[in-house]
Formats: sequence, C-alpha cells, structure tokens
Amino acid sequence: MTIQQTIGFQVKQLANQLNRVAQQQISQAGLIEIPESQQWVLSYLYDHQTKEIFQSDLQQALGFGKSTISELLARMQKNDLIRLKQSAKDHRRKQVLLTTTSLQKAAIVNQSISAVEKQLTNGLTNNRLTELFQLIQQLKQNLKNINSNKE
Repeated sequence: MTIQQTIGFQVKQLANQLNRVAQQQISQAGLIEIPESQQWVLSYLYDHQTKEIFQSDLQQALGFGKSTISELLARMQKNDLIRLKQSAKDHRRKQVLLTTTSLQKAAIVNQSISAVEKQLTNGLTNNRLTELFQLIQQLKQNLKNINSNKE
C-alpha cells in the first residue's frame, strides 16, 4: 500500500481541497478576517438562535477543548462577534449570543457553507450521504479506541 492509498492521506487531501474552496467562498463574501474556527462558532450560533447556547454546548458540538473554546470566545467577544449574557434559567451560566454586527456575518458564513456543501455533495444520493456519515463515524470511533487503548 502506498501513502496515497491510505485513508489518512485521502482525508487530508480532501480537507485541504475543501479548506481552499471554503476560503475562496469566504474571501468573495468579504469575511476573510474571520478565522475558520470562529466561522464555525458563528454558524452554530446562527443555526441555534432560538436556544440558549453555552460554552459547553459549543465545546461539545464543535469538538474543541475547554481552554480552546474559552480563548476562542474571548477573542470573538473582543472583536464584537459574540456577547455573553447571564442565563435566565441558570444564573451561574452565561449564554453565548451573536451580536447585531455578527448576525449578518453569520448569515453570510452559513450561505457560503451551504454553497460549498451543495457543490461537494453534487451527484451523491441521500443513501450515499448517509453511508458516508456512518463511515466517518466509524473511523472516528476507531481513532477514539486507539487513544483509549493507550491510556
């Protein structure tokens, strides 16, 4: 088996191509100053505007560590992309919200993501997409098992 025939190599190549296309879309939309990880947060908050979203929700949904998400949110707050508000349900927790400024940016990010996703999945049936997601989940689980076996 050559390196090009490994799953890791193919996934990395796909990720690189996807990143280039996504950055091109974002650049055309004039949002190049917003890093990719912040775009994910904006998109998630935009998709869940009707729910109370907390740091732990973002951490779990996007797969970031606690310190990483804390630093990310601090930068976003400094750049007026998010604001924190005391939760109405639990006064110990702070809800993460889009700002008026970032609402439009988040909508553009979502439109860009949708456009890339549409191009990426062109020609794939729903069954093939379901199978792809199942395969990806299996690969993730296999990697988790490798890590847990080392502990």
